[in-house]
Amino acid sequence: NVPICMHIHNDPNYFFPKFLQKLGRKKILRLSKVVYCVSEFVKQRMLSGIEANNAVVIYNAINIAKKEALIKNRKKQIIYVGRITKDKGALYLAEALKTILSQYPQWSAKFIGSLPNNKTVANDFINIINQLPDQIIYEGVKNHEYSMQQFKES
Repeated sequence: NVPICMHIHNDPNYFFPKFLQKLGRKKILRLSKVVYCVSEFVKQRMLSGIEANNAVVIYNAINIAKKEALIKNRKKQIIYVGRITKDKGALYLAEALKTILSQYPQWSAKFIGSLPNNKTVANDFINIINQLPDQIIYEGVKNHEYSMQQFKES
């Protein structure tokens, strides 16, 4: 018996069809020694309607002491790396960036990742970013090294 520890970054209900959501979350909680959630929201969604005490919040962390050194000489650029899908929030981010970046011309954004098979979602995304072609750039799928370099520069 190896203890299982899960680390949940998103709403756990996305893992399951609607009619299996509670059952699926119960099974995860029952089989896991601990379930780490990145926010109180994710924890509440995990425990919704279930009595369990093995879900805890551990926030994504940043070392504040190194923050100033990290941001010097960086490009004013926002990077998104991942699948360009609604459930990942890429369309919402693109829409928000369209509004915000138009007020900050010195900033830009890059989207790195694959477009969805759903042509409507792909077209919606392309239509949003085409409204600010000099500031919002879609680069497609890139390798890990390239993505990491973009993070370092941004």
